[in-house]
Amino acid sequence: MFEPKPKTEIQFIGYSPPLPTDDSTVYVSEKCLEVVSSRHRQNNLSAYRRVDKYHFVDQCTGELRDYRPKEHSEQDTPSHSYHGFNELRRTILANFTGSERELHLVLTAAPEHSADLAELQQTFRRFWKRFSYRYPLIEYLSIAEPHETGRFHFHVLVTAPSQSKLYIPNAQIQQLWQVGYTKVTRTVSGDRLSAYFCSAKKKERWGKFYRPGQRLFRCSKGIIRPQRKKLKREEVDTIVEQGGFRWVSGKTYTVSCDYGDGNKHFTNVITKEQYQR
Repeated sequence: MFEPKPKTEIQFIGYSPPLPTDDSTVYVSEKCLEVVSSRHRQNNLSAYRRVDKYHFVDQCTGELRDYRPKEHSEQDTPSHSYHGFNELRRTILANFTGSERELHLVLTAAPEHSADLAELQQTFRRFWKRFSYRYPLIEYLSIAEPHETGRFHFHVLVTAPSQSKLYIPNAQIQQLWQVGYTKVTRTVSGDRLSAYFCSAKKKERWGKFYRPGQRLFRCSKGIIRPQRKKLKREEVDTIVEQGGFRWVSGKTYTVSCDYGDGNKHFTNVITKEQYQR
C-alpha cells in the first residue's frame, strides 16, 4: 500500500533576524555574502529519509514505506532547474556590477540554423574560440534562454577584469558569431541582472524546456564561483563585521509539514539574507 509523501507548506512572514544558535549556509565572494539560516525542530523533514525513487523510511517507527505516485499535469511547475537559478544568481552578483569593463551580448541563431540546445552549445564553443583569440583577457558567463517555440538563444555577460573600459562593436560580434543575429549593450547592476534572469516567471517558463541534468549556464575559469560554508550564526556575524559587509536585504519563511494525520506541524524557520561590501 502506498503512503502519501509528506506535504510541506512554506509561508513568507517578512524578515526576522536569525537566532545565534541557528545553522547557516554561507556563500562567500569578494563582493557579496549570501546567508541561508535554518532553525530545525524535532519534528522536521528528516523524520522521513529517502531510500530510493519509490521508498522512504519513517525514522520515528523504523518502517519502510512507499511513496504515492504523483499525478502530473501540464500546470505542474518543473523544479529540477531551480538549483541552477540559485547558482546563477550568486555567480552574477559575485562578478557583475554594471561597470564599464562589462558587456551584455545576445546571440541568436538564424531560422536556417539549428537552435537545439546541445547543437547551439557547440556553436557557442566555436564562437568563443574565435572570440578569445581576438580578445584573450575577457571572461564570460553564458546563459541559454529558451523561446516558447523551443529554440534557444544566448545571453553572454562578459567582463575584462584587467581593463578600465571594454568596447566591442556589434559588427565585430556578428562576424565572430557567424550563424545569426547579435546585439551588444552595457550591463546593468548585478541586482538587476540577477532579478532579470532569475525571476519566478523565468524559473517556471524555462523549466519546461530544460531536461534534468542540463546546465542552465556556463562560464570561463576566471569567473568567481562563491564558496559554500556551513557556519553557526555567531561565526557569520564575525565574517560580516571583519569583512566590512553591509546588510542589504532579508526575508523569512516558516515551513510546516503534514505527516498524514491531517495536522500541520511546524518544522523550520528559514531566513535568507544578502550582504555586500
